[in-house]
Amino acid sequence: MTTSRHPSRRDFLAGSAALLPLMLAPRLAMAQRTNPLPALPADGLPLEAFMALSRAVTGQERLDPAMGERFHAVLIALNGLEAQRALYLAVEGAGGDETAVGRALVGPRLEAAKLLLRGWYLGRVAGRDGDEILVGYEQTLMARATADFVPLPSYCGGVPGYWAEPPRLADMPLDGDPT
Repeated sequence: MTTSRHPSRRDFLAGSAALLPLMLAPRLAMAQRTNPLPALPADGLPLEAFMALSRAVTGQERLDPAMGERFHAVLIALNGLEAQRALYLAVEGAGGDETAVGRALVGPRLEAAKLLLRGWYLGRVAGRDGDEILVGYEQTLMARATADFVPLPSYCGGVPGYWAEPPRLADMPLDGDPT
């Protein structure tokens, strides 16, 4: 008798992570064919090049420039954009060839692509101390994708636990109350 082993959540996530380069490669190659990346200066990754790389990685043409500027500044402060520059050069060097882009998405370049996707979709970047650095909220791609049917969560005013106390009726206008 043969028993069927269902994949565990860990197996599923590991398999999904292994497929990420294959899923990203066509998107990056398509973006490269339609909008080739501009040439880079000898060092660094200027904001314009960062935004072009971000458009190629996300597949989105309309990225918020203010969020991009904050995201760029945070990445410079955290790691100097070395991994993103390597990703840029790999995508630029692939010339739109999906196979070459897929082969280029390994190691630090794959991590750089995932960091860009996470930053643009969630608006958060992991800091050196493990804390999250917020680079965007309403301008994130996640907010844009769900804006028509899921409102963004927000925070209400008041002291912690204010919602547990019943409202004070004296502060509320009631029927017949002239205020």
